[in-house]
Amino acid sequence: MPEINEKVLQEKIRWSPHEKQKDVIKTFDNSREILMRAGRRFGKSQLCSYLALRELLKPNKNIWVVAPNYNLSEIIFDNIAGWVGQILTHGQSYTITKNPVPSLDVAHGSKMQIKSAENATSLLGRSTDLVILDEASRLPQYIWERYIYPTTIEREGKIMYISTPTGKNWFYDKELELGDSAFHFTTYDNPYIKKEELDKLKNNHSELTFRQEYLAEYISEANAVFPNIRDIVEDYPEKGPEPGGLYIMGVDLGRRADASAIIILSRLNHKVVYIEEMVKADYALQKEHIKALSAKYNNAKIIIESTGPGDPVYQDLLRDGANVQEFRTAGHNKAQLIEKLAIFIEQRSITIPEHKDLMREMMDYEVVMSSSGFNKYKGRGKKPDDLVIALALAVWDLPTAHRQSEDEGRDITKRRRVKMFNEYE
Repeated sequence: MPEINEKVLQEKIRWSPHEKQKDVIKTFDNSREILMRAGRRFGKSQLCSYLALRELLKPNKNIWVVAPNYNLSEIIFDNIAGWVGQILTHGQSYTITKNPVPSLDVAHGSKMQIKSAENATSLLGRSTDLVILDEASRLPQYIWERYIYPTTIEREGKIMYISTPTGKNWFYDKELELGDSAFHFTTYDNPYIKKEELDKLKNNHSELTFRQEYLAEYISEANAVFPNIRDIVEDYPEKGPEPGGLYIMGVDLGRRADASAIIILSRLNHKVVYIEEMVKADYALQKEHIKALSAKYNNAKIIIESTGPGDPVYQDLLRDGANVQEFRTAGHNKAQLIEKLAIFIEQRSITIPEHKDLMREMMDYEVVMSSSGFNKYKGRGKKPDDLVIALALAVWDLPTAHRQSEDEGRDITKRRRVKMFNEYE
């Protein structure tokens, strides 16, 4: 096919790179390995789609798009397939097949396939001219060492590493190695996204999450959801309800061998005033106990996790006229629940007493990427998280916390006596 210059190609696909993306394109043309660490919505997938399209329009090129799972790798594939459809004639100049893996074949001998790192054997194949590693920091190091890089040796193919960071792993080391062929961009570098919109996102995410996902910073505690948990601990004894006090009760009912957890929080000063774990207690007894505690704490509002075993207990409490509200942790609801708790802890907007089990659960709580590409919040390994969920449920009913200025944060730190609980580490 006749050669298409950059300007004509961009006009045909109705896309043009912004200034930061142009810097990457210049380096791509002169480097074998390129790394791009960028925040969400910077435009890294669009840019890589364009770079792959340029290679695909050359004769006899073999291109792979590799991601932690097929859902993620299909984003770039769909971009390219749409653009090719604006340039070539389907069925004559190019064909798309879905099985066994999605691939796009061009009549002049070039081919693009999407690959999933979930199936390492699919990464065995003929030599490649370009491999795009999408969300590279979430791929195991052995994937690119054993499977990806060897396919590029014969043809001196290019490798494009793109990702938001997830701690200082091999992706971090690769960035240091590549030097001038590595780029760091934040979401603010995308001129098509208003700064005001990103500032709104900043207020709705914990500081660590925002720094990692939008500022694309390497956070050493990347998987830790509550790295600053010690900042909200005060050495005070549990007290009974204050006359006229307003309280919220978070309840997470355990499954089978798991414990059920109850945490009561003062709505007035945001102090946790009651913590309890119930092991192997009959649900009927738990329901009566929850009702009694709510009554004792001045008709405290009950926020109960109603997924699974919590649903019949919630329904019974509702029928009994209890001051109760359900919360389902299905889907993205759990992420919102935990993110709100993380913001309250980060802003020191709640206080918890010295409680060994709660501290351990909070320190062992982590965020990992699920197979579908979303953040998944859970206890590390198979460690329990009942108390974490109970605390998050109690906080859920509080008004949204607002970020403080650095001066306000320093002032609070001066006023608050913070204990360090190294024995829990």
